Parts: sequence; structure tokens; C-alpha cells
Amino acid sequence: VKTGEPPTIEKMIIVHKEAGGVPVAIASGMTTENVKEFMPYVKCFLVATGISKDFYNLDPEKTRAFAKALGK
Repeated sequence: VKTGEPPTIEKMIIVHKEAGGVPVAIASGMTTENVKEFMPYVKCFLVATGISKDFYNLDPEKTRAFAKALGK
């Protein structure tokens, strides 16, 4: 939709299916709260806003929480 907004899960299900086994990535809108929903369809997450304090600084707590949501 726009930077910082996640795609719809429906869109990612279609992309995953059409990719035919090629790993899929999302580069926008991922947060600790929504990442698990996308994990069955996406292999790579490029995340910044969802784990940042501001435009220049990552938030260590949010970063750890995101990693934990990924099972890391």
C-alpha cells in the first residue's frame, strides 16, 4: 500500500503460490504483532520502522521482541 504498511495476507498467499517455491520477502510494515501471520508464506523480512525508536535508531527491546517472534 505504502512504505511502512504491510501487504495483505491474501496478497502474500498469492505471491507465495505464484513464486513456485522461490523464497519471498516482505520489505515493509512488519512488526512483532503481525510477522507470525506472514511466516508460512514469506522467508525474508526486511524490517526497520517496526523495530526502531526513530528514523536513525533501532530499539533494542523491539529488535529482541521481533527476533523472538521469529523463533530466534
